[in-house]
Amino acid sequence: MEIIISHRSAFLYWRTFRKQATGLKRVHHRVVPGAALTEDVRGQLQRLGIPEPEQAPLDLLFLSSEKRWRPRGVTAHVTERELPRGSFVQVAENVLVVAPELCFVQLADGYSTEKLALAGCELCGTYAQEGPERTLHHRVPLTSAAALREYVSALGLGPASRPYQASRLVLDGAASPMEAKVSLLLSLSNTRGGYSLPAPVLNAPFHLSAEAHCIYPHSPCRLDLYWEEAAFALEYDGLEAHSGELHAKGVARAAALRIDGVDALSVSYAQVVDPDNFDRLAALVAKQLGIWLRVQQQPERFRARRASLRRELELG
Repeated sequence: MEIIISHRSAFLYWRTFRKQATGLKRVHHRVVPGAALTEDVRGQLQRLGIPEPEQAPLDLLFLSSEKRWRPRGVTAHVTERELPRGSFVQVAENVLVVAPELCFVQLADGYSTEKLALAGCELCGTYAQEGPERTLHHRVPLTSAAALREYVSALGLGPASRPYQASRLVLDGAASPMEAKVSLLLSLSNTRGGYSLPAPVLNAPFHLSAEAHCIYPHSPCRLDLYWEEAAFALEYDGLEAHSGELHAKGVARAAALRIDGVDALSVSYAQVVDPDNFDRLAALVAKQLGIWLRVQQQPERFRARRASLRRELELG
């Protein structure tokens, strides 16, 4: 007897998942008979890091309305449509979790397009967030932006749907939530509160020349946000105060990149969370890319949209 973890409960599972996702067994659509929260299943949920229904709402998916049940703390979701092959992942003997692609689609029920795009970046990123403090850990991506788009298409969801629109905004390769947020702020359209700049490649490997390698002996190095055509990179520094050693390493890295024709600009947490400071940063990025920022045409209207986008991206 099995249960299917879905929606936000599935996202909680995937966002803390730190193993090799390639080793998980995907299973095909099937009717799940007699699912129940037995003591054995509860123990499996606890080992998987999924809170008890009495502690936090538990989203379960049922493939037939006749099989649905609603014990306390459980939110029951029903889908009787044929789902694409590989929509479920076996994570324990009696527990399935909806695959990252289906989880992405399900989150559209309560997420805006922008927030859904951020969730997609997380599923396609190289980080997991553990515990209430969301401590970051490295992992391989659970899926890709292309796989999300393919899954949305397989479900027959068209351009007017939120999953379709959000899947077109998702970027691969973010190594932290802030990298994803900065990328979305810069690349989303003005109508969404962004700056309509070309989307960067995240954490692209860059092979240094022999001369540059003498200054910074770490090749390839990965560039947080990289615009190859403009030979320009944006490096996120984070919250931590840099020690002298880290600062010296950063200076050497920037010098090595400059030798190879890449301009690298550092951005701090303070610059990202302050809207006006970020406006100035976006203008600088636009100048490096040879683009004129259109937000200057309607500043009042843009500021309202900017504030809305920042709320959706949890930037206050």
